[in-house]
Amino acid sequence: MGLCVSEPIRGSGGVEVSEDPRTSKEVRNLAFAHFTPDEFPTHRMLQELMMLDPMGGERDQIMEIATLILPWCRDGNYGCLFDGTSNLSLTGKLRTSSWVTSRSRRRN
Repeated sequence: MGLCVSEPIRGSGGVEVSEDPRTSKEVRNLAFAHFTPDEFPTHRMLQELMMLDPMGGERDQIMEIATLILPWCRDGNYGCLFDGTSNLSLTGKLRTSSWVTSRSRRRN
């Protein structure tokens, strides 16, 4: 089901759309649609939230996972691979290396 938003939703209709499980993905997508690259949540934000406010019966597991993903955060050894603003465009044609292409051909 798609959500058409050619005109603003006025009155109580906005609340109905935002709380309807059938349109929850569209509401989420609209919320993120106008973010600039530096406004998107980061891996580090997730890790900090997990450490500061672990909830529920899985509290210990959440804290353990938060500790394990710390090296993959901005200031960790692998943070440059996963955390922060990206300058890569994923809208163009995907290019693979000749090594990957030749390996996949040999398998077939």
